[in-house]
Amino acid sequence: STSSSSVVLVTDANGHVAQHIVAQLLERGAGSRPKIKATVRSGTSAIGLKTVFADALASGSLEVVQIVAITSSRSFDSVLDECTYVAHVASPLVVCSKDVENEALKPAIRGTISLMYSTLKCK
Repeated sequence: STSSSSVVLVTDANGHVAQHIVAQLLERGAGSRPKIKATVRSGTSAIGLKTVFADALASGSLEVVQIVAITSSRSFDSVLDECTYVAHVASPLVVCSKDVENEALKPAIRGTISLMYSTLKCK
């Protein structure tokens, strides 16, 4: 249960699943609608998100933050300030890879570990 004082971090918010999470959070009534911090990996990724959720951006309900390398330690440290909840949806999308372990699994694990270490630093 979230409230209007809650801040939810949604990682890789330009992705299909994450956009649905953002939309559902924004559809909540005024008293239970949290502020959302949405991460993207590039400015290009943010364009579609900013178009779809233009009203939420304008009202301050949504903030888009770029994190280029989610696998780097401390990459989430500054973004997690004020966050009450995290929806970690970021994961590499690899199609037709000959090395799924190194191109998808290991980066996904490193990104999750990076986020978890950053959450430990939050108060």
